Amino acid sequence: MSEAEDDRQYEALILVGYASLMESVQNFEWALKRLAIQENEMPDDLSFDEAWKRAERVLRKPIGALTEHVPPELSAELPRLRTIRNRLAHEVLLRWRFETRLGMATHAEVVDTFVEIANEFDSFGSQLDALADEHLEDIGVDPADLSLSRAELRKILGNAGRQ
Repeated sequence: MSEAEDDRQYEALILVGYASLMESVQNFEWALKRLAIQENEMPDDLSFDEAWKRAERVLRKPIGALTEHVPPELSAELPRLRTIRNRLAHEVLLRWRFETRLGMATHAEVVDTFVEIANEFDSFGSQLDALADEHLEDIGVDPADLSLSRAELRKILGNAGRQ
């Protein structure tokens, strides 16, 4: 196989890897939103930035049943993860092209980095999901019960906040 064919295979692998990585980041973002909205109202139009702010408040000063369950290392990592997320969303593909063309990184190194970052976001996302599940269980909601409508869940969460 020629070097150009190798490059094309790596380029395809990087683009697939990037898509997979961004799926991990999106799942992490949804976990953040889920945790943030359980501590507040559940607006349909909750923005990414507002979810970050709410989640940071929850993780810095946990409310109610979450107090004993929030690992300090998760709270400490939030600003770094946000920076990584923003770089991934806005810079990484351009940097990949630049760095591989100039010989600063190989395609294989880029793929390995994507895998490492995806694993990290998956791990923190799982922790956030577990926190959100615990909170729902604490207020008497089965997290596996997908039959609840958003309106029903809003009502339950609103009542739990008044207790």
